[in-house]
Parts: sequence; structure tokens; C-alpha cells
Amino acid sequence: MAKKVEQSIDVKWSEPITISIPARSGTEYKIRMGKGASLEYSWDTDKGKLFFDFHGEPTNGKAGYFESYKKDTFARGEGSFEAPFEGTHGWYWKNNNAHAVLITLKLKGSYILIDKR
Repeated sequence: MAKKVEQSIDVKWSEPITISIPARSGTEYKIRMGKGASLEYSWDTDKGKLFFDFHGEPTNGKAGYFESYKKDTFARGEGSFEAPFEGTHGWYWKNNNAHAVLITLKLKGSYILIDKR
């Protein structure tokens, strides 16, 4: 009789992703996830608060449709997320400061990077 071998997957934090946002402008950062895939995330800024909208767009969804999961104005954010649908998910950050802001983003989970900065 064969012995059952259990396997575990060691999911580690990604290398930090740095995103620079010039003064008074905004940018998006997206990843692709399958329905039910899970993600942990952590981001922070080097100086100043940013408006953010964490949201997603379903694959083959209606043009222009997106679903916001969380939006506010903070200097950092963290959490866990389970994708409600297959598609792109990510952040829009708006820098209303008079200086550039650098974001450091770390991810852990089941996702594919779209924007490889």
C-alpha cells in the first residue's frame, strides 16, 4: 500500500515593487487573478498620504465596468482579498501632494503580474 505524502506550498511575499507617482498625478497597478484566488497585500509610501481605490474588472465584463473594494486616503494599506471573479484587480493611487511619492508594494498569494515595473 502506497504511503500518502502531503505537500505544502510555501507562499512568500514578493520582492518589493516600487511605484513612483509624480506630484499631483495618479497611476494604476494591476494584477490578474482567477475567481476565488486569494491575495495578501501591503503597501506604504515614503512621504505623504495618497487617495486609493482598490478595485477589479471582470474578464469579458461590460466595457468600463469595475467594482471598488476599498477606497480612502492613507499613507499605507494592508489586507487580504479573495477575488469575486476572474479578471484584473489592483489599485489606483492619486497623489495630491506637491511632491512625488514612492510606494512600496508587497504581494503574497495566487496572482499574475501584469505591470512589471
